[in-house]
Amino acid sequence: MAVLRAGVRRALSEYREHILHNDQDALNLWLLHHGRVREADPKYNRFEVGRFLERGDWVRRVVTRPLCPDPDAAVVHFVGPEKPWQPECPATDDVREYRALLGRTMRHVRALGAAHPEPTGMR
Repeated sequence: MAVLRAGVRRALSEYREHILHNDQDALNLWLLHHGRVREADPKYNRFEVGRFLERGDWVRRVVTRPLCPDPDAAVVHFVGPEKPWQPECPATDDVREYRALLGRTMRHVRALGAAHPEPTGMR
């Protein structure tokens, strides 16, 4: 962890012009510049853009892939400060799918007797 912390700290200062979301961007830049990454299939790097399309058309100028939800995606990354487990997050198709899967998962967890707190609004 010490190596990771030092690398992220260095990335925060050396590559600050590329950093929008401090923690994740710094970690990604450190990994990229130290050869600790492997290219992954695009299905592992899909992020939800529906909420940004609701607020403006800028996404079409930045994102080159199709902007509709992809049922074959292995991972959907939610970018920005609003996360799907927060009630104020706009209910896009991807957010609704996430909430449905989280609800189903939490029902299984409760049935197993887990005593961990649940995210707000997921009961």
